[in-house]
Amino acid sequence: MENTQKKGIQRVPAPCGPPIPPKAGRQLSVMAWVQNERGDVLMVRHARSNQLWTLPGGKVRTHEMLLHALRREVLEEVGVALGKVCLRAVYDRTARQTLTLLFQAELKPGKVTIVRPREIAEIAFKSRLPRKASPSAKFFWKLSGAGY
Repeated sequence: MENTQKKGIQRVPAPCGPPIPPKAGRQLSVMAWVQNERGDVLMVRHARSNQLWTLPGGKVRTHEMLLHALRREVLEEVGVALGKVCLRAVYDRTARQTLTLLFQAELKPGKVTIVRPREIAEIAFKSRLPRKASPSAKFFWKLSGAGY
């Protein structure tokens, strides 16, 4: 597998493979890149704090498998289970001691709905990156080549 690095950011191209475990002391997160038939990207807007738009996902719990964490987080946030998933990229924010893994994913049939209104204020498929987007959403959106 060929890797490229730029400013502490590592992109892991397809084909999928098992990610390398992070160094101790880092916060590990997972996110899903889900597109509909028009190519729009599934995003969620947080209900708390800065209310930024981001990709569905969240923190990996201690001793939790990465794919289990991804499936759990997406189900908790949008109410639909994931089908096929494939590791696409890694966002290494060394200054914040966080490592976020992006998985391209397909949703299983079902209606996308807010399951936890205290956590998620809005869910939508977006054709453009929202102005108020999280740093990780901005990074992965730019990396994907999707339109701004």
